[in-house]
Amino acid sequence: MSPTGNGDGGVRWSDYAGEYDLLAEHNPHYQALLHSVRGWVERAALPPGSTVIDLGGGTGNFSLCVAQARPDYRVVLMDTDGESLRHAQKKCDFLGLSNLDLHHRDMADLTWLGSVADGPRLFLCIHALYLAGAPDTPDTPREVLRALRRTMCPGDWLLISDVGRPIPVLRWGSAMAWRMGRQQGLSPLLGAWRRTRHARAANRAIVRMQRRGQCLTHDLAGFLDLLQHAGLPSEWIVDASETWFGGIDSSVLLRRPPVNAG
Repeated sequence: MSPTGNGDGGVRWSDYAGEYDLLAEHNPHYQALLHSVRGWVERAALPPGSTVIDLGGGTGNFSLCVAQARPDYRVVLMDTDGESLRHAQKKCDFLGLSNLDLHHRDMADLTWLGSVADGPRLFLCIHALYLAGAPDTPDTPREVLRALRRTMCPGDWLLISDVGRPIPVLRWGSAMAWRMGRQQGLSPLLGAWRRTRHARAANRAIVRMQRRGQCLTHDLAGFLDLLQHAGLPSEWIVDASETWFGGIDSSVLLRRPPVNAG
């Protein structure tokens, strides 16, 4: 998910989606996060026919991995960025998936889900919350969390994995370059470097916004406090940890207890 405001001047956010996937493909830490998300989805153990809703899912990497792994689930991908959704649709068509629906909608408005998603449901919010509303509407992440609290029904699950501290783009770049150079050689590495200049500029702009306080920032304790203030009680938490690239992520898995729980 890209920022909703103008952000730093000179950054072409419209080109970010087209280059994002190339960076993600060769980022070992991103690939590890994909693996972790698959594990969390399996941990929720939703029955066949359930719905997984990916909020701010961008180009659909997490939605696609769930849709491929569980063809018996319905997966709903929603994002505010139309260009990201177009890339997600292309990948969905290429893979021939029939269980993935795309929606161009606001993350903070979930009222429409009642008509398209029966429970039990699993909500995903992966690397989307910290950029929601940045830099112009800083309260948007809290609005999204409050909307989730209103929307979650007994038995529903919520997985949030959110970047809470400035992204170490130089260490990222080094890890990606090392992996791609070893796997494909110098020439493809240089080609990828040239083809991702807008995405790299966008990542640097995101770090600048994080350091200026224009994005949601937090450690795990602060993030748990944020969830509680949004009405998501600690009793719902199944698992919570700092994850991804030296702990810059806060990952929390929650479940609203079923009516007959206890």
